[in-house]
Parts: sequence; structure tokens; C-alpha cells
Amino acid sequence: EYMHSIVEDINADVEQTDKLMIEMNNRIVKIDSLLITLALDDTKKDSKKAFRLWLMTLGFQDFVQNDRTIQQLKSSGSLRLIRNKAVSDKIMEYDQTVRAISVTQSNMNSIAANTTLFNQTFDFIALNKPNTKPIPLTEIGQKMTNETYASRFFWRINLVGLRRRLELLNKKGKEVAAFVKQEYHIK
Repeated sequence: EYMHSIVEDINADVEQTDKLMIEMNNRIVKIDSLLITLALDDTKKDSKKAFRLWLMTLGFQDFVQNDRTIQQLKSSGSLRLIRNKAVSDKIMEYDQTVRAISVTQSNMNSIAANTTLFNQTFDFIALNKPNTKPIPLTEIGQKMTNETYASRFFWRINLVGLRRRLELLNKKGKEVAAFVKQEYHIK
């Protein structure tokens, strides 16, 4: 019963990571566009495109593990009931990968919550009015173009790293689910 339930949980995780990886790929493409835009001299004079692209790249969707069965096994002490050590080891290895993703996401959420540079770079009031005139970067934004570029560059690196961890979890999830099904003859 536990093994059937754990396979369901892992399959749900795999489905979730599939969706998140697609979303992350889209964000990375938008960040690439933002980086190109930020590097243009014209952006200092008209920041509308950079502003829109930055808005599209803020934050990310967190992966949230479907852990009802693993938590139940841990809290009830039932993990010891899994006599197949290879299955138990694979489940725990999978859970460790999930915890590594949680730590990465927590660190990235802290970075994403700091909007100081974004707020200083763009004239939000002017950009949020219907206006066809060019709207330059703020005075501070014009002086900090390199810092602004660097922050988005490193955000991209973080997203790529998180996407790789999700790819690994996806692969491990498929392997663990298949292994548990085989070992416990689950259809």
C-alpha cells in the first residue's frame, strides 16, 4: 500500500518537474532577451522593453514535493518496514535530491525578494502611464547599468542551476518509480 502510494507521489513530482522545466526554459529565454536589451545603449534612453522583459523574469514557480507518503513513513517509523534495502535507499536518495532543491529555491527566493536594483533602475511611475514617449532609465539606473546587467546574468545562472536540479530529480523520480513498481510488482 505504501509502495503504491509512493509511486503515485513520485509520478506527480515528475509531472510537476516537467511543467516547471518548460516554464524555466521560457524564463531563461526572456532573461537572454533582457540581457541583450540591457546591453544596448538605446535602453538608457528608452527603458520600456527592458522593463517589460524584467517583469517577465521576476521570480519562479517553486517545486513542492508530493511527500505525503514519505512523511507518513518517516513520522510513523514505518520506513524500517521496507525490507528491500535497495528500494529504501533509492527513496531516501530521491528525498535528499528534493531537499537540495528546497535549499536552492530558498536561496533564490531570498535573492528574488530583493528588488532594490530593479526599483532604482526604472521610473515606475512614468512606465505605468500610457505613454508613447521614450522613458529613460533613472539617473541611478544609467550609472548602474553594469551592475543591473550582472544581477540578471547571475539570476540566469541560478535558474539554469535550478533547472538542472529539476532535470536530475525528474530522472531519479522516473527511475525510483520504475524500480519500486518492478520490486513490488505494481502495475
